[in-house]
Amino acid sequence: MLTPRIHLRLLIGLTCLGALLGGLHGCDGESTVGEREGPPNIIVFFTDDHGFADLGIAGLEPDVLTPHTDTLARDGTLFTKGFVTAPQCSPSRAGLLTGIYQGRFGHETNLDGPLSPDMITLAERLRDAGYRTGMAGKWHLGIDQNNRDKFPEDVDTTPYSAQGQGFDEFFEGERNVFRASHQANGTRVAPGTAVRDERFRVDAASEWGQAFIRRNASRPFFLYLPYFAPHVPLEAPDADREIFSTTTNETRKTALAMLHAMDRGVGRIREELAARGLSENTLIIYAGDNGAPVSPRAWNGSLNTPLAGEKGMLTDGGVRVPYIVTWPEQLPAGQIYTQLASTLDIATTALAVAGVDIPEDLDGENLLPALQDPELPPLRSALYWRFKTQAAIRTNDWKLITLGDGQRLLYRTADDQPEGDNLAAAYPEVVESLEAELTAWAATLSPPGIPDDGIATADRNFYRYHELIP
Repeated sequence: MLTPRIHLRLLIGLTCLGALLGGLHGCDGESTVGEREGPPNIIVFFTDDHGFADLGIAGLEPDVLTPHTDTLARDGTLFTKGFVTAPQCSPSRAGLLTGIYQGRFGHETNLDGPLSPDMITLAERLRDAGYRTGMAGKWHLGIDQNNRDKFPEDVDTTPYSAQGQGFDEFFEGERNVFRASHQANGTRVAPGTAVRDERFRVDAASEWGQAFIRRNASRPFFLYLPYFAPHVPLEAPDADREIFSTTTNETRKTALAMLHAMDRGVGRIREELAARGLSENTLIIYAGDNGAPVSPRAWNGSLNTPLAGEKGMLTDGGVRVPYIVTWPEQLPAGQIYTQLASTLDIATTALAVAGVDIPEDLDGENLLPALQDPELPPLRSALYWRFKTQAAIRTNDWKLITLGDGQRLLYRTADDQPEGDNLAAAYPEVVESLEAELTAWAATLSPPGIPDDGIATADRNFYRYHELIP
């Protein structure tokens, strides 16, 4: 049975009072509280440009070493058809954190940021429900070089930061400078302070996550860890690179080392939970933000084997990612989920776990019933995408990709093979049916419609490079 909904604010008040009377630091400092009853904690790992093949448990690439993440999957459910909402970093994060197709609010590419403060994030919803919220790593929903010209020089960036979008505590940054509320070791600083940390960015984020758990072990918390890896720039500790010394390709070697560092972070976070007696009361979700870039000039060393395409494309190689859900004692262990799932489902599932009413405008599904009872019907009949001059729909049997120049690419997905031969000419009735459904969905976006005014050069080059169009 799921943990029943309780009055969170009363629980938190009593917990903090008890911690203070007992000489502990459950509200502001490090907590020494053991097992805690009540609403479960929620942790989301979100990796960056992480190819579908690069989990050891997937058994697709023999050189991958991810033992802690493999154990996470064995302790819960490994998804074979887990998808993101966009093949690019910022819109993918916008979809994850809002639980809404980002095309509905005009955030479809990196150039469309920042995330509007009018959008309500998962962190804000959970904070309102009494959760302590924290994030460490890559934000990519704020004011940056892609959108800086939209704002005056003296704009206050706080409303567009993790701090302004629902996170009580934060360590926001991509490399060695972080906008922070606490240093990685847990030392409190004035919110928004620029903190330097010269260590490898993944290890710094993992340490911050451990300290966040220690600070908040006595109350329900939401921890978001969007690791900036294996995204370029490629860099990793020498000790991690040495583990893969037999790998001769230097790009692949560094990517493997970065993946291993993220895996170490997963292990450390789970060890911290165990030390605090929180393992069985914590839902953990692990997913990637899009597929790996594999074209020669862009390759980050990660692989999408055996999928076709890459980051920037609506083929499975661009939007099908590693995806794991684990909640000991509440969800079965050792499952493989073969139905369609989306990162949109993360927000909906997290809110359900927290006992929060699901807003009607969310596009995701609650994964819990399906994971508890594999005999239930699939959660959905289709997933949809629109990105630049591409649009796509994927069902359990077919995938249709439309390009802005009128080309239609149809692939059979029932046998779970990568996109290859275009079957559009052989099945015109399937193309017509799927395109009608895709068009109806795209009519709900802002602006509405599927792309039909030509194809972007970059999109054409991607599909030609992968030999999917002439």
